[in-house]
Amino acid sequence: MGNANQLNPQVNNALGVARDFTMCAKVVMVEGQGKAYQSAAQSVAIAVQDATDYLRNISTAAATAQGVAMAKILENVAEAGDYEPVFDKAKSMVEAAATLLTTVGNNGKTALSGFEPGNS
Repeated sequence: MGNANQLNPQVNNALGVARDFTMCAKVVMVEGQGKAYQSAAQSVAIAVQDATDYLRNISTAAATAQGVAMAKILENVAEAGDYEPVFDKAKSMVEAAATLLTTVGNNGKTALSGFEPGNS
């Protein structure tokens, strides 16, 4: 390869203009803001996915516990009252997990509001 003086002057000028435009302070700052926003948004998305998985897993455990309790009730209807707390606890577990998902989502929204998306 030769030196830059061997390039067509128009090509050399175009490269200089592109370099100056993409490396100016405003462009670098806006790109940095955008990257920070994307990183934070991805972290929030992962947290919401984790909370969703938690809700799904708790729902499965609660449904299983309710199914076992129902089977026990059907085996001996006279003891049905003994299993009522199982249904209440299963319901409260799912409600708590759903509340957690809402909290994670709201906290993520709040956290993201502190970042500029970089579209200035």
